[in-house]
Amino acid sequence: MIRPRKLFSSLALMTVATVSSLFNSGCNRCCDYDSCAPAPCVQSCAPVSCAPVCAPACDPCGPAYRTNSWNSGYNNKLGVSQGYSYGPQSSPSFCAPCQPAPAQCAPCQPAPVSCSPCAVEPTPVCTPAPVEECANVVTINTDLVRITKKYPPRVELNQEFELEMTAFALDNASNVVITETLPSGIHFVRSEPNASAAGDRLTWTFDSIRKGQCKTVRVLLKPTQCGEVCGCTTVTAVPFICAPVFVGCPCITCKKTGPSRVNCNEPVDFMITVQNTGTSVARDVLVTENLPPEVEHASGQRVLKFPLGDLQPGETKQICVRVKALTRCIRVCNTITTTSSNCEGASCECCLDICQNIVTIRKSGPCEQYICKNAEYQIQIKNEGDNDLHNVVVTDYAPNGTTIVAAPGANISCNTATWCVGVLKANEEKTFTIKLTAQTCGTYCNKASVRASDGCGADTQVCTLWKGCAGITMCVTDCEDPVCLGNFNTYKVTIRNQGTVADKNVQIVANFSPELQPISGSGPTASSVNGQTVTFKAIPALGAKQVAEYTIRAKAIAPGDARLKVSLTSDFLTKPVVDEESTQIY
Repeated sequence: MIRPRKLFSSLALMTVATVSSLFNSGCNRCCDYDSCAPAPCVQSCAPVSCAPVCAPACDPCGPAYRTNSWNSGYNNKLGVSQGYSYGPQSSPSFCAPCQPAPAQCAPCQPAPVSCSPCAVEPTPVCTPAPVEECANVVTINTDLVRITKKYPPRVELNQEFELEMTAFALDNASNVVITETLPSGIHFVRSEPNASAAGDRLTWTFDSIRKGQCKTVRVLLKPTQCGEVCGCTTVTAVPFICAPVFVGCPCITCKKTGPSRVNCNEPVDFMITVQNTGTSVARDVLVTENLPPEVEHASGQRVLKFPLGDLQPGETKQICVRVKALTRCIRVCNTITTTSSNCEGASCECCLDICQNIVTIRKSGPCEQYICKNAEYQIQIKNEGDNDLHNVVVTDYAPNGTTIVAAPGANISCNTATWCVGVLKANEEKTFTIKLTAQTCGTYCNKASVRASDGCGADTQVCTLWKGCAGITMCVTDCEDPVCLGNFNTYKVTIRNQGTVADKNVQIVANFSPELQPISGSGPTASSVNGQTVTFKAIPALGAKQVAEYTIRAKAIAPGDARLKVSLTSDFLTKPVVDEESTQIY
C-alpha cells in the first residue's frame, strides 16, 4: 500500500514548464512533518513499469491530505506547475491507509498479465523523519526538455549555497530558455554559464540541444533573511527538425616519383599519380608537364599534356613518362600541374640530379733520355664525375724498342703493366709509377689508359726521344820515321765514331812544326794549306761506328825532332781532342 506523504499538486495546461523550489533558512525547520521509515512502505512491483496506472488527476490519498504538505513534481507533456512549501509539524496519524479515490477519479488500470502481483509490504511504524532525509531534487518534463533541479534542503543565513539545474533533451530542441525567478531574501552571486540577470530574473539561453544531450547550469546563491523562501524555474523550447543534404566536393592531388639521380645520355622513367580525394566527381582532369632544358622527350615536345577525363571519388590514375638526360646538372626540377573544370587544380614537383661519369688520366715523363738509361713516368688518374666508379683498371703499354724496368703494384706481362684499382670514389685521385729503358735510339711514345665498368675511360701518352752518345777517337801516324832531309813524308789521320749516335760537324786541323812543310791534304772533305796549317772542312755527321780517314803530305826542310799536332772538334766534344806525332829528320 502506498503511504501518504502530505502531498498536494496542481495541474495547469500551459506551454511553459515551471518548477518551484523551497529553500528554508536556518530560522525554520525543514521537512517538519511525519514521514514513514523505512521507504519500503510504498508498494513496489517487478518490474516497476508493471505497476497499476491511474488517471493523471487522481489523488490516491484524497483531499484530506492536501493540507500541511509539500508538493512533488508532476509530469505533463504540455507543462506542469509545482509548488513547494512547509507547514506545521504533523502527527503520525497521517500514515493511515489511503482513502478511496473520489468518484471523478477514473479507476486504475490493471497491470499487464505478464506483470507479477505487487508485493504488499507490512505497515511500518511512522517516526519523524530526520532533517537530512528531506527531498532536494525536483523534476519536470515537457515534450522537448526535462528539467532536474537540485538544491540543498537547509541553508544558513548568509551562507552561500549552490542550485543546480540540468536540461535533458527528450527530443531536438532549439532556443531553449531557462529562467530562474529569485525570491526576496535570496542574493545572486554568480553562475556557470553566466546568466543574463534582469531584476530578480536569471536567464540562460541555449541555441539548441540535440536529443539525448543535456546542459547544466550551476547557480551560487546567498540567503540574506530568515524564513521560508521559494524560487521558481521556467523553461521554454522550440522543436526543430533537420533535413541533411550531402554536398560533395571534388579534390585532386598529384604526385611525381622517380629516381633522384641519373647519368647523362641515359633514359629515366617518372610516374605521375593523380587522385581524386574528394567526395564527388572531378571532371575534365588535365595533367601538364613542362620539361626543363636538361632533359628531352621522345616526341621532341617541351610541354607534355595528358587528358585524364573524369575521376570518380577515390579514383587514381597514373602516367608513366620517359625522358632522356642531356646535360650534366645538379638538382634540376620541374613542376607538374593538374586542372579540372569543377575544382581547384594541384601541382607537384620532382627534382633530379643529372650526373656524369668522368675519369681523367695524365702522364708525365722525360722528353729525352739516353739509351741504356731508365726513364721514369708518372700516371695520374682522377674521378671528376658525380658517381663512384667501379672496376677501374689502369694499363700502360711500353712501346717496342723499350723494356719495362719496374712498375710498383702492377701486373706485368711482356710490355704491358696493369693496375686493378677497383672503386674510385668521386673526386678521388691515384698515382702510379713505371720505369722504362731503351737499347736503341729513337722517339718512342708510351701510352696509358684507364677504364671503368660504369662506361667511362680516358687515354694519354708521352713520347720520349731515346738518344745515344757519340764516341769519337782519333789516331795520327807517320808513314816513315826517320826521314832524310829534303825527302817527303805522308801522315795519316783516322777518326772513328765508336758511339751509338752520329756526331755532327766533325772537323780536324793539322799544325806542323818548322822542320816540316805541309804540301797537301786529302780526305772525306776538302782541305786548305795555309803556312804550317792544314784545315779540313767539317764532316756534317759521322754516324755511329763510322770511320773517316785523312792524308797529309809534308816535306822535311830542317833536321831535328819534327812534330805534327792534329786538333779534332765536333758537336759532342765540349773541347778539342789533340793528338801529336813525332818524326826525326836527319
